[in-house]
Amino acid sequence: MILKLIELVVLLTIIALATLYFSKKEKKEEETLGHEPSSSDLQDFIAQHGEPQDLIVVNPLANNELEGTILVYDDHLLVAGQEVQRDCIEDITFNNAAIPYINSQYQLVITTNNEVQPVVRMAIGGDAKWAGDVVAQLSEALEKK
Repeated sequence: MILKLIELVVLLTIIALATLYFSKKEKKEEETLGHEPSSSDLQDFIAQHGEPQDLIVVNPLANNELEGTILVYDDHLLVAGQEVQRDCIEDITFNNAAIPYINSQYQLVITTNNEVQPVVRMAIGGDAKWAGDVVAQLSEALEKK
């Protein structure tokens, strides 16, 4: 009876220490990664910077997040939370970034004449038609200026 009680105390202590360790590790990872975008980041960004001319949904599963949308403004784009000046854009296309034997993974590719940021990439998903539609929407939005 006493042996089972000691085993129970040891087991509970191990579980408590493991929980404490993993919660501290997770908290430390969050601090090193910085601010992780939440679903309210898109609304916060729009509230701070004004309404965009156009909003293009790239990832329907993350359309309330900066990573799932492209915001088109007069002088710049916000591509997956990354600012790209409109006058620096040279080309917009998509490519298949998959490796052999893996399903297609398309990505939007924006080529710029900016030396610091020559190429901006954004994951689109596994549908080539959807990728083409996103590129067409973005091209059309940039022509409107």
